[in-house]
Formats: sequence, structure tokens, C-alpha cells
Amino acid sequence: MPIFISEHVPYQALFSWGSWTFRLNGIGVFGWMMGLSGLIFVLFVIPVTKWFKNISDQKMLIVSTGLFGFGLLLMAFTTNAWILFLLMAVMSFGELMQSPVSDSFVSKYAPSDKRGQYMGAATLQNSIANFFAPMTIVMSGYMSAVAVLSIVLVGTLVSCALYKLLFQILSDKNRTNGTTSQSHD
Repeated sequence: MPIFISEHVPYQALFSWGSWTFRLNGIGVFGWMMGLSGLIFVLFVIPVTKWFKNISDQKMLIVSTGLFGFGLLLMAFTTNAWILFLLMAVMSFGELMQSPVSDSFVSKYAPSDKRGQYMGAATLQNSIANFFAPMTIVMSGYMSAVAVLSIVLVGTLVSCALYKLLFQILSDKNRTNGTTSQSHD
């Protein structure tokens, strides 16, 4: 995303007031996108947590992952700064929705005697992302932004399917053990 935006987003006007115009190039647009993301986190972390507290963890993980993936893919189709800001807001809300669930996931679902293993597995998603992120930079030298971000979207859709499978396994395990748990649907 930063490479695409810095290389493809043209110098453009964001605001005009009389003869004064505020303009940004691609690097400036990316900086403002990161600032917007940070601002959204600061302003909305508590409200978003409250708004979505009654939605199942499964739905939260799938919807938030989908928002992030589709928001990122759609960035490849525009160079308009305002649309990029909107898409960054969508992605940031996706991340905000996921944070409370992923932060409490291990403590909520892991057996107490295996929490260390589950914590290790939970951090694996970040390790995988840190492994693939540089690969997308290399791919962007050989493929279009749409192709690279489509591959990222496929990764997010695979993540959604894995979340669905994980919750199905947890649900089956709870039924087998005769325990009840919160709805995962």
C-alpha cells in the first residue's frame, strides 16, 4: 500500500479557500492516511468496543477481516485522496472491530493448561503477516497493484475461512465435552 500510494497517487488539491490551495503528493496522502488511522483508533476504540459487544466473536473476526481485505483491495482502483481516506477509515474500523476479540481470544477459548501454546499460535498470525508483507513489495515490482492486492484479499478470505473452521471446531469440541459456551454464529 505505501509503495502504490507514493508512486501512483498524483499531486492533488485537497482543500481550496479563495486563492489558497492545500495540495499533497502520494507520500503526503499516505502520511495523512496513517494519521487518520491513528485518529480513528484514539476516538473510536471505546465506542466500537461497546457497539459490537453483543456480536459473536466469529462474526466480528470474519467481518473485520473482510473489511480490511476489501478496503485494501479497493485502494488499487483509485488515486483520489478522499476515496483513499475513506478506504483507510473502513480498514481502521475493521482493525478496531478485531482488536477486542483477538486480544481476549486466548483467555476466552484456550484450556488453562494450554494457554502458552495457544498464545504462541495466536502470535503466529503476526509472524505470517510479517513474512508475507515484504513479499508483496517484491511482487509489486512484477505485478500490478490490483494483482498484488488481490493476492492479499485472497489471504484475508482464507483467514475468514480459517476463522469459520476454528469456531466450528470449538463448537464441536464444546458439544462433545457437554459444555455450553457463547454462540459462535
